[in-house]
Amino acid sequence: MDKVAIDYKTRWEGFPGTWEGYCNTPKENYQNNVRRSIDICKKAVEKNILAEFEVVVTVFPGNEKDVREISEEIGKIPLVLQQGEHKIAVMRDKTSDMTNGEYIHKKRNLQEYHPPLTLAGIKKLADELGRTVQIRTREIGEVSYESNRSRRASRKRQR
Repeated sequence: MDKVAIDYKTRWEGFPGTWEGYCNTPKENYQNNVRRSIDICKKAVEKNILAEFEVVVTVFPGNEKDVREISEEIGKIPLVLQQGEHKIAVMRDKTSDMTNGEYIHKKRNLQEYHPPLTLAGIKKLADELGRTVQIRTREIGEVSYESNRSRRASRKRQR
């Protein structure tokens, strides 16, 4: 294995006591397993057993606080901020006589109420983190972004 990426959608507190619809396992078991996996990967990178390891956080409007907490929790592990798009999987009012084109049009209209964060919005969030991150969006692909705070800190160190 050359690379491991652990993908977060939200903090654990965002889930109910069990993951209804998935299984009846308490979220603490998942939380402990993810933390243990992160620890194993960190050690594997330090020992040059694993070439690359990153934590990917899918960023949605409204989960910025979660992103800040995850960033603090993972420390110096490379962080990727990935533009999230709310999926509207099921429309409750879809009728059997609705054409596929009508369904797609209505679904797109619903998604307009939940637009993804823009690149500027993700950069603003990265500036709050004070660290270099990778940013992935549909418009530009992936870029490395050094936050304004980390640039100021590196200039102070150079003086």
